[in-house]
Amino acid sequence: MESRTTQPASHAVTRHGGLVARTVLVSGLTLLSRMLGFAREALMAAVFGDKSVISDAFITAWRFPNLFRRLLGEGALSISLQTAMTKADIERGDAAGRALFRSTLRAMTWILLAVTALAMLVTYVLPDAMPLTGWAWLGPVPAAVRDLTVRVLPYVLLVCVAAICGGALAVRGHFALPNLAPTAMNVVWIATLVAIGVASGWGRELPLSLHDFLLR
Repeated sequence: MESRTTQPASHAVTRHGGLVARTVLVSGLTLLSRMLGFAREALMAAVFGDKSVISDAFITAWRFPNLFRRLLGEGALSISLQTAMTKADIERGDAAGRALFRSTLRAMTWILLAVTALAMLVTYVLPDAMPLTGWAWLGPVPAAVRDLTVRVLPYVLLVCVAAICGGALAVRGHFALPNLAPTAMNVVWIATLVAIGVASGWGRELPLSLHDFLLR
């Protein structure tokens, strides 16, 4: 009986060996992601210029899903899940940890779907300027911000689910894939910017056809 009780704990500890190598791996992938992020921002400026309606609207719209990502997909939720999964793995074995992960993922998926749908509805319904205060919460180009916000809000579901899965993978000793996700996003983002830049001309105002295509 004693051996069966201690086996899950030993197994959970063993999978987290090689601390130095994994620290180097995570640090290297994080550095790569930051470098690609810098290149992405430079390309954004090169493609759209410093006074682009589309660029300003997108940056404003992008803040909304990132806010939900920090609140729901990362931080306390991810840390709590990792702590609970580690405890379940140690005390009751991997099967209990998997069951906890699946139930958490299922519940969070439904919550995120509801939050995303509600946020999209609120974005459509609320006026451009708040009553009484006159606060222009969508900025100087509300139509573009509203449209782009609704388009990028489903990212909340994807990024939060990815963060939950990444936390579970970290508990099981897999660190490469979760830390490659930001790099992959930046690569796709950069490739898209290059395609837009080639189509429109670097640093020029976007032609009307491309402007309409991005906002329709």
